[in-house]
Amino acid sequence: PLIDPIVHGLGATSDSFGFTKDYVMVMLIGSPFVVLFFTLENIVRSEGSAITSMTGMILSVVVNIMLDALVIFVCHWGVIGVASATVISNLAASSFYAFHMGYKSQFLTVSVKWFKVGLDILSNVLKIGIPVFIMSIFLGAMSLIFNHFLVEYGDKAVAAYGISSRLFQFPEFILMGLCEGVVPLIAFSFTADKLRMKNTIGFTLKAIVTLAVMFGVIVYLISDHLIGLFTNDPQLIKIGSYILHVTFLSIFITGMSSLFTGIFQATAQGTAAFVMSFIQGITLIPVLFIANQVNGFHGVVWSLVIADTVAFLVGAIMLYALRNKLQPELNS
Repeated sequence: PLIDPIVHGLGATSDSFGFTKDYVMVMLIGSPFVVLFFTLENIVRSEGSAITSMTGMILSVVVNIMLDALVIFVCHWGVIGVASATVISNLAASSFYAFHMGYKSQFLTVSVKWFKVGLDILSNVLKIGIPVFIMSIFLGAMSLIFNHFLVEYGDKAVAAYGISSRLFQFPEFILMGLCEGVVPLIAFSFTADKLRMKNTIGFTLKAIVTLAVMFGVIVYLISDHLIGLFTNDPQLIKIGSYILHVTFLSIFITGMSSLFTGIFQATAQGTAAFVMSFIQGITLIPVLFIANQVNGFHGVVWSLVIADTVAFLVGAIMLYALRNKLQPELNS
């Protein structure tokens, strides 16, 4: 009975309601397998098995693509088939991780007898997990709220944002993956090798700058062609290209904010990590209302950059304030 309000909350129109409902239903049913995939992937990565973690993610993508082609072009199952393919691909990758933990890993196991919950373990898990949990909630809420504002400016505005946001996710996920990937390295070296921690952060910073510049140049040179891969509507291409230009202004800021969060998590600065997860979402909502009133559609689009900038500045201030705790690696 709650599925209809959820679908409406996602911003589905009358034309897309049925498709969205089918997709959401399957994903809700298969959500335990999706959660299991992310859980096991992070556990394996925390062990230091970066190649295994990457292999599992690639396996999930490959299986998903193959099943998508099967259910769309051969079985003609439509949206339900696509959603089912996503769930099955996550299950396949989870099985791969479970096999690694059971038979290949030196430190991990899937044996039930080793599953123990203590206050110290639980507190450390929550210290790192709560900021990520809150960030995920805010990202979902921000997407819903943002879509509702865009609906005021027509279906093409919503479609253009959908296309540009998918294109933006490609470099965004690369930067987020980079920042998440160095968290174990920073955590390992925080108490063991301060110089290595400093070098790790420095390398990540240089990589973020390089990737941000590279992707930014590509977008500003061929944004029309990128949007044109998804539509041949000239107006949609124009709107999507504009949104893409604006959102890519914050690609460096987004990467740095992810790095700040990673540093706070790895060095057990739970409060700072919590603030980083909280600030962007809490900033975007009032900025959206004000920007929409002041500058309409352009204000809505620019609100994302403003919220990202605020999160970046807060993270930089907290990192500076915590420099004494992180000496000498961040204060020299």
